[in-house]
Amino acid sequence: MDRAKGIKVHDDPRKLKESIKKEEKKHNKSKEKWEGRVWSVEAKRKERHEKRRENVKAKIEQKKMRKIEKRKKKLMRPGFEGRKEGFIGGD
Repeated sequence: MDRAKGIKVHDDPRKLKESIKKEEKKHNKSKEKWEGRVWSVEAKRKERHEKRRENVKAKIEQKKMRKIEKRKKKLMRPGFEGRKEGFIGGD
């Protein structure tokens, strides 16, 4: 009856099968794309974390070196060269 009225009837088994197959392919492709995105986001996150860890480590090392340099300067006697090794007039 619907065909007689001019309404499209979707009952061709071959076309329905092709349509289902097309939808499955589309779904699988989308799924693979999403997995790729998830992987890339995770990889970038790990890379940023590693970079941050290295930067923090470098900053701590610089701070240690500054403290060592500061300590060396404190051990120097003003107006004289070298470290203080004792009293000026002593043995």
